[in-house]
Amino acid sequence: MIDKDTITRPVVEAALEMIGHSPNDRESEQYMTLIRPREYEALMATMVENVECGNSVIATAPFIREYTDTAWINRARERFSALNATLSLVWVHCDVAVDCTSRTPA
Repeated sequence: MIDKDTITRPVVEAALEMIGHSPNDRESEQYMTLIRPREYEALMATMVENVECGNSVIATAPFIREYTDTAWINRARERFSALNATLSLVWVHCDVAVDCTSRTPA
């Protein structure tokens, strides 16, 4: 399992601070155009490297832009298909009213 924030957060936060933004900024134009593309590039490279080594991969990230980009999906599907892997995209939706807190079973 590969989590985007786990593999990229320290570098992303440092990059944001270097350009004068909050390390928590994920909305500014600078983040979206300068940092986010490289963040997802790093995630994809990590996924590919694992598949090349014969490992199955579950990657967690909000692929919001990518999920709505048919060309991106087709490129990713072709890339993984060339490695004899199958790309499956899962969109998880949770209603605001759903209580996702952890509870101990009765």
